[in-house]
Amino acid sequence: MLQLLRDSFKIRKYRRIEGFLAIQEAAALYHYSSLLGPGSVVVEIGSWKGRSTYCIAQGLRNGVIHAIDPFDASGEVGSARKYQEKKGNTNLIDQFNQNLRMHIARGAVQVWQGLSRDYAGTFGRIDMLFIDGSHALEDCLFDFEGYSPAVKVGGYVMFHDYYRDREDLGPTWVVQNRLVGSKGWSLIGQYGSLIAFMKTENSA
Repeated sequence: MLQLLRDSFKIRKYRRIEGFLAIQEAAALYHYSSLLGPGSVVVEIGSWKGRSTYCIAQGLRNGVIHAIDPFDASGEVGSARKYQEKKGNTNLIDQFNQNLRMHIARGAVQVWQGLSRDYAGTFGRIDMLFIDGSHALEDCLFDFEGYSPAVKVGGYVMFHDYYRDREDLGPTWVVQNRLVGSKGWSLIGQYGSLIAFMKTENSA
């Protein structure tokens, strides 16, 4: 709890960036990215206006964040309307880039506009994978299966919007059916609706 408070203070400016990330979730992203070594590769699927990107970048001491998003306020059924209402009058990618210029003090960010399906296999070894794109089951399953094989042993995969009683949500279904009980992944923590696993071995 004390570490969480310390981390939340270090990223207190995250509130200036509009988004859907609660403070304990933001602090967890900061904390785990701060544990990564030099030259680390982070892949973030779903960036919106850059709130989560900011938190990861503030923790990352040396490395690159590949931020993937269509930046068109699209989304799965049930979320698209909310995104359209909150996107604002300026292009989302322009808002994202402006937030990076204003708030990110450390870490390099490379922006990839498009769907995660467009870039699977592009980044080589991944040290940390944050999945927060479409929550449709098919899309979330693709994000996990398309990117997690590249996560190194000892690396992390995290999902946002994991709710144990909502198996209709992609993140919940994938976590409960692909990670929980798997010998290749170890649960290391849950922070609000953000759940984090460490890769313990490569799949056969």
